[in-house]
Amino acid sequence: MGLAAHGSPRMEGALRRLARFDSRRGRFRLDLRYFDHHARPSGARHLYSPALTDLLGPARQPGEGIDDRHRDIAHALQRLTEELVCAYVDYGRRLAPSRNLCMAGGVAFNSVANAAVLSRGWFDNVFIQPAAGDAGTSIGAALLASGPRTGRHVLTDVFLGPQATESEIKSALEDLSADQVTQVDDPHEVAAGLLAEGKVIGWFQGRMEFGPRALGNRSILASATDPRMLDRVNAMIKRRETFRPLAPAVLAKHAGDFFHLEPAGEQVYPFMLATAPARHRARRLIPAVVHVDGSARVQTVTRAGNPGLARLLEAYYRRTGIPVLLNTSFNGADEPIVCTPADAVRTFRNCGLDALILETHLIQVAR
Repeated sequence: MGLAAHGSPRMEGALRRLARFDSRRGRFRLDLRYFDHHARPSGARHLYSPALTDLLGPARQPGEGIDDRHRDIAHALQRLTEELVCAYVDYGRRLAPSRNLCMAGGVAFNSVANAAVLSRGWFDNVFIQPAAGDAGTSIGAALLASGPRTGRHVLTDVFLGPQATESEIKSALEDLSADQVTQVDDPHEVAAGLLAEGKVIGWFQGRMEFGPRALGNRSILASATDPRMLDRVNAMIKRRETFRPLAPAVLAKHAGDFFHLEPAGEQVYPFMLATAPARHRARRLIPAVVHVDGSARVQTVTRAGNPGLARLLEAYYRRTGIPVLLNTSFNGADEPIVCTPADAVRTFRNCGLDALILETHLIQVAR
């Protein structure tokens, strides 16, 4: 998704040879000339045939630089994905007419394709739960199996994971000296002050998020107003490709001032599952969270959905007049999101963050 915005449409015709949607039967069709997963043993290194290399050029190897051909392939693949997802959804709504849509499956994490669905205006309400992949579809299966007596369910609280105990926090802080750890009365105000000074912080609060998106309890947070912040967080802290965008967390009541949001996405945006075009003032005021194509993967924040992150955003807004922060997952390169206090302290030490707020503890290490 991130690289696609850097490419051109040059390869779109070639990519469309690979797959299509059969709108008469409602089936996804692969052109098996380009794939050989069906003819290989499980665990094969790759799943494509020589015909795909003939069509697109040689495969990029690990560590190899990214050139215009790679960007164009990413662009074309993203466009094809959007077309196929929208075709599936269109078929579904004609098969079972409704103004409501619930999506799941790993592709439902493609926030750009989700934005394409929202923009069609086909639905009044769209819901994509925050763990839409294999790990989360079991919830839908359980609700279906439980029968009609369970009624209607809307998932709004996504902080369903473990919460740190006092003993876990104490153990994680043992190796730090007394001058590195400060007990604070109001971590939200302290964090807002650090962020207003241009610091990049680790933010560890309450129960862990359900799903792969960091939604404000296991997050790396930074100011969105500094255009250099994107490169700093990507290259120096998370050590990942610089073309990957970072998301804005925005107070919901101010979100429309910065982004063009679709009304049907009210239950999608809180989970950071759809992009939206940034308004001109956003491109000027918060450039670190606006992608090169002028979009942003928005997370709207309310007191009801995440009171802790909302309090932090409110404190930051009072100091700066900006109700938006850069929010990305609290993890290092090739690592999962931190779960425990020990994870948080270790990642803080390894990633070059300016500070870590671990519940009511402020951790700063002289570098």
